[in-house]
Amino acid sequence: MLTGRKILVTGSGMGNGAAIAKGLARLRAEVIVADIRLDLATATAAEIVAAGGIAWPLHMDVADTASCAQAAAAVKAKSGALSVLVNNAAILRHGSVDDPDFQKNWNDVIKVNLDGTMLPILAFLPQLRETQGSIVNTASIAANFALGTFAGYGAAKAGVLALTRTLAKELATDGIRVNAVIPGAFHTPMTDYMDEKRKEFYMTNIPMKRFGDPSEMTGPIAFLASDLASYVTGVSLPVDGGFSIS
Repeated sequence: MLTGRKILVTGSGMGNGAAIAKGLARLRAEVIVADIRLDLATATAAEIVAAGGIAWPLHMDVADTASCAQAAAAVKAKSGALSVLVNNAAILRHGSVDDPDFQKNWNDVIKVNLDGTMLPILAFLPQLRETQGSIVNTASIAANFALGTFAGYGAAKAGVLALTRTLAKELATDGIRVNAVIPGAFHTPMTDYMDEKRKEFYMTNIPMKRFGDPSEMTGPIAFLASDLASYVTGVSLPVDGGFSIS
């Protein structure tokens, strides 16, 4: 399904990102495991290689222009032009607008989750034009639903959806498709903090009555990245167990 594709997944040292990287490798892609923590990226890449896949680790700070440029140069030198960019890296900060750290948390989240989607796109755009490749961005149900105390996170992820639609239109004539996935509640380190009240809220409003397993992100992303979706661009695909229809 993805044989011959060179796919970079940001934030793939752990959580959903690691699961996505492993899943795409099982579909025969060469996966560049990019993360701000090289030790985590190295561990994920080693697991992929041990399982018979093709992968290598790469240090990349998605919120830093120079780091993204260096990453793009490293990929071009080692693997050739990139086929697919999966923007997965994100951080989570939550708190009331009255919290003393609100503005700092807001700035941190916007920098990583929104700028950190745009900067990798800018860095890899010449390569994606060369391959007529694909971009898959990761948003969140927080982009479309008012989840209390998640103002910065929700705003950033709503920005990702707007960026996806805008670039899909702008880059279509270059042969580049741009789509997004909208994950709901998944079992990841990012959601380990969740208190029982919030877990109960999700379980009440998810028709499938369970959290997602990170491995369940692979299929939707693989579809959007593959030729099966050759006439699909500007789409934002919910992966949320039905939360968005509840």
